[in-house]
Amino acid sequence: MKWFKFFFLLLLLLAAYLTLWPTNVDPVGWTPDPIPELEGDLAPNEALSKVTYLFRGLCIGCEDVAISADGAFFGGSEDGNIYAFRSLSAKKGDLFAHTGGRPLGMHFDAQENLWVCDATKGLLKVSPEGGVMTMATEHQGKRFKFTNDLDIGRDGKVYFTDTSDKYSSHNYKFDILEHRPRGRFMVYDPKGQQLELLADDLYFANGVALAPDESFALVCETTHYRVRKIWLSGPKKGQSEFILENLPGYPDGISQGGNNVFWLTLISPRKGYLEQLLPKPFLTKMISRLPNFLQPAPTRYGMVLGIDQNGKIIHNLQSSKPNFAQISSVQETYGQLFFGSLGETGIGRIPVPQK
Repeated sequence: MKWFKFFFLLLLLLAAYLTLWPTNVDPVGWTPDPIPELEGDLAPNEALSKVTYLFRGLCIGCEDVAISADGAFFGGSEDGNIYAFRSLSAKKGDLFAHTGGRPLGMHFDAQENLWVCDATKGLLKVSPEGGVMTMATEHQGKRFKFTNDLDIGRDGKVYFTDTSDKYSSHNYKFDILEHRPRGRFMVYDPKGQQLELLADDLYFANGVALAPDESFALVCETTHYRVRKIWLSGPKKGQSEFILENLPGYPDGISQGGNNVFWLTLISPRKGYLEQLLPKPFLTKMISRLPNFLQPAPTRYGMVLGIDQNGKIIHNLQSSKPNFAQISSVQETYGQLFFGSLGETGIGRIPVPQK
């Protein structure tokens, strides 16, 4: 009987904690469209099962890959270091720079400066010698909380996203549970040191890719499972439209490849049981109170899509048992696709698929 009373008391304490413990998370109820079946253009396959794992153990959480003019590979580790790998057979990485934060999206400009979206430090520029300079940390008094990804135009302008104006990268799950449009898409002009807001009220603003003619940018909205086209010039300048919606996974990185193909990563499949809770803010708020190890975690699955500018799927690369998973970025060069990943400790590589 004593054990029963003790167990019952524990249940009462747990129920009180899950329902009453203070939390900053303020979810909104919403009902997503049903998760689409993996069929047709999204039919399952094992094309990503043959990914070659490079620099294993040398770049933990290497979210993005930047490739310099001389062919070196750069990756940002979760410890704030940016490593350079001078060849594909490199046994160690050279420490190129330390941001003091969490480097995510990275690209080189024409002068071989490495521009970095650091989740905690903002928009950074790293000189060819490794000197780190902070270029932007806020817009109109509203600080960046989760600077995420970028692309660079031919004129040197840097287009980038700030995922959330409330949650940092350490608390990204809270932004997912809350599901409020807190993301922004901006452009920074190094010549005039000017920052312009191009779009706001985005849901978990993430990957960025400019069109070949730079007339538009594609921006991933991770928690709304869609890709938005934002027009930068022409008669539609300032307008936006959706070219992909209700994706079967969480869109993360997007980049411009060859032959007018954009490479889009789905970092993890959507979870049916979680989406059944999303219309009920009370329940999602309870989830936010759970210890991190009990909260929903990404499923280990590989999915990369090659799409055209209108969202038509040209390539469909998947793997149900990948040796390289949680793919967060793709860079196409030398006839290869190079993958970054938040869950791995190096870089992945696979030949560019044929149509």
